[in-house]
Amino acid sequence: MEFPLNEFIELAKTKDKSQEYINSVIHYVKNLESNDFPIIFTRQHWASMMQIQSTFIDYLLNDYGEDFEDVLQSKYSCFTLRKRNGGERLIMAPKEDLKYLQKWIQFNILNNYKFEDSCTGFIIGKSIKDNAKKHEFAETILKIDLLQFFDTIKVERIYYCFKKMGYIGNVSHDFANLCTVVHPKEYWKKVDSEVKSVIGQTINSSSRVLPQGAPTSPLLANIVASKMDKRFGGLSKKLGFNYTRYADDLTFSIKKGQKLPSLNVIYQIIESEGFYVNKKKTKFINKGCAQYVTGLTIANGVNVNKKYRKMIERHLYFCRKYGVDNHLNKNKKTLFGFNRLSFHDWLYGHICYIKSINENCYKKLIEEYKKITWTI
Repeated sequence: MEFPLNEFIELAKTKDKSQEYINSVIHYVKNLESNDFPIIFTRQHWASMMQIQSTFIDYLLNDYGEDFEDVLQSKYSCFTLRKRNGGERLIMAPKEDLKYLQKWIQFNILNNYKFEDSCTGFIIGKSIKDNAKKHEFAETILKIDLLQFFDTIKVERIYYCFKKMGYIGNVSHDFANLCTVVHPKEYWKKVDSEVKSVIGQTINSSSRVLPQGAPTSPLLANIVASKMDKRFGGLSKKLGFNYTRYADDLTFSIKKGQKLPSLNVIYQIIESEGFYVNKKKTKFINKGCAQYVTGLTIANGVNVNKKYRKMIERHLYFCRKYGVDNHLNKNKKTLFGFNRLSFHDWLYGHICYIKSINENCYKKLIEEYKKITWTI
C-alpha cells in the first residue's frame, strides 16, 4: 500500500505541524519505501491496513493484564517431535488468530529483507541445492552447528531487527512481542544440563524467544544472523574460502591453495554475535571421505546420495515386478501404515525431491514410476 506522502505534507501544514516534524516523517517514509517495507506508524494504523480492530492486537499482546499462562494456551499449540539424535524438539504452532498477523509480517515485511548471498535457508528462490553448490568439489569442508539457535534469540534482538529495518519504537515493540513467546515451564526442565551451562547466562525460563513453529521465526533468525554472515563473507574474500549458512548449519570449504580460518577465530565471531556453538557437531571432512552439505553429496558435484537413490529405485523395481500391494505386504516393518494411495504420494514426493537436485536422475525414475499399476 503506497503512502500518500504529498497529501500528508499538505495536511500537516494545515495543522501547523513544524517543518522538523514533517521532515522526520518524510525521512521515515522514504527509508521504509526504499527497502520495500510497508509504512506503519501505530498499532491502530497497522490494524486499519489489515482491516481488523486494533483491540484484536491488544488482546494478542496481552494488554488486558490476563494471566500469561492462560493467554499462552490461547496463542499456541504445543507439541514435541523426535530428533534424529533421540532428543525432543518443542514445536509451538501459533493458532489462527496470531498466525494471521505473523503471516502478514512474513509476507509483507520479512520476505522483502535483503539477505547476504551466503544465507540460503528459508529464502524464496533458494534451496538446499544452492547451499551445497558453493562447496562442490571441495578439498576440505568444515561443518559447524549453532546451539539452540531459536532459543538464544530473545525479544530484545527481534525488537532491534525491526528498528534496523527502519520502524519506530512502538511498531517494533509490537512486532517483536507478536513474534516471540515464553516457553512452557516444563520445556527448560528437559533441556540438557550441558546446554543449560552454555546458554544459561543469556537465557532463562522467563525469556521471550523465537518459537519453532511460527512462520516468522526462520526469517527473523536469518536477520539476526545477517551481521555474522556479513563478517564471514568479508573474511572469506580475504582468505579465499567458501561460506554458507542454512538455518543453524554453517559450512566452510576450501579447494587447493585456499585457507580456512582457525576454529578459534570462527568461534569468536559466532559468540560475539550472540550465538553458541554445538562443539560436539563440529566436523572437518576431507576429500575422499563422505562429504555432505545439507544432506547432499558434493564430492563430484551436487547430488542426492547413492544409498537414497538406490532405495527409490528398489521400491520402483519391486512395485513393477510384484505389484504395489504385494510390495507393501512384504515390507510391513519399514512401510508400516502405508496403503496404496499414501505410498503413491510418498514415492512421488521423493522422486520430485530428486528432480530438484538431479534432473537426469529424475527422468529415469519418473519413467519407471509411470509403468507401475496404481489403479484401486
